Amino acid sequence: MGFKGQTADAIFTHIVNIYGNGADSRSKINELIDYKTDVVVDLIDSQLRPVDGIFMFIDWAKEKFETVALVTSSNRRVQQRIIGRMGLSDYFDTIVTGDDVQQGKPHPEPYLRSLQMSQTKPEQSVVIEDSKSGIVSATAAGCAVLAIATSHTVDELDQTAARYVASNYDHAIQLLT
Repeated sequence: MGFKGQTADAIFTHIVNIYGNGADSRSKINELIDYKTDVVVDLIDSQLRPVDGIFMFIDWAKEKFETVALVTSSNRRVQQRIIGRMGLSDYFDTIVTGDDVQQGKPHPEPYLRSLQMSQTKPEQSVVIEDSKSGIVSATAAGCAVLAIATSHTVDELDQTAARYVASNYDHAIQLLT
């Protein structure tokens, strides 16, 4: 499955467990997470570009759905920087980050937490996901999933448990209308 869609803690725990010397591993993991976060924040500030159609899709979703939530494996600092730079701070009713859960994607906890916060039943929700671990997470939480081909190809996403697969955000709207 790879690391895409997983928390920094899960990624660096795995790396340190395999390549570390075992001494003070939690300290090393936290150091790596802090360093990665600093690098990502710098990249966000200099290179962040929105995916085509994302703003139109979010506007459409706000009109169509009672609740719009964000569930991300990113830590809170990265999530806030991205949302702030994109001007989306007021769009989400609830936000769950990797910092808010004990077990990140592909475990269902992130989506279960979001459902609880928004008082939404899984069978009444649709999750838009771009990572395989996110699709596993949302499906395990009982949600219908629309996979969008921004991180993987349509062919790769067709091999997942996603109920719908969209090539882009225009296509996603067509599938959900």
